Amino acid sequence: VWFVAVPVLATVFIGGLAGLIGAAFSFITWIGIGALFAANMIPYNIQLVDNMVQPENINTFISTGATLLVTTLIFVGSISSILNHLDTTIIQSRELTDELEEKSTQLELQTQKLKKRSDILEFTAYVNRSLASILEPDQILLQAARHIREKFNLEHVYIFLLDETRSKLQLN
Repeated sequence: VWFVAVPVLATVFIGGLAGLIGAAFSFITWIGIGALFAANMIPYNIQLVDNMVQPENINTFISTGATLLVTTLIFVGSISSILNHLDTTIIQSRELTDELEEKSTQLELQTQKLKKRSDILEFTAYVNRSLASILEPDQILLQAARHIREKFNLEHVYIFLLDETRSKLQLN
């Protein structure tokens, strides 16, 4: 279990290359243990392994080591691929989030501009409606000044008109 767990954990926490190195290390360690058993350098109790494969046969360790290596490489490759795909997905998600925030900011600015334009049009329509029934020019100017003063909270409003020669402004 440890020979598979070490490379898998290395892949998850460190990366795919660490997992591959861990798999190679596990395989070499497993073969090394088999060689030590085969050379009788590691003592074992024959009664404990009576029903198991005899440790002095190195071929058993090589075949199980190869199975261990292939299984571990499949685990490491799969996990590494999943983690790489997850990284790519996270990066794409962050890019999309940034783009969405930028578009949201632009939309908010456009909404504010449209609101200002709408307010101006609404005010203009209001002034036009209120001035439409007045026939005297002086009353129209007085009412227009009053509406502008109220709308923009001004103390004074002055309206200047061009004289008949269109060369001077006159205060009304």
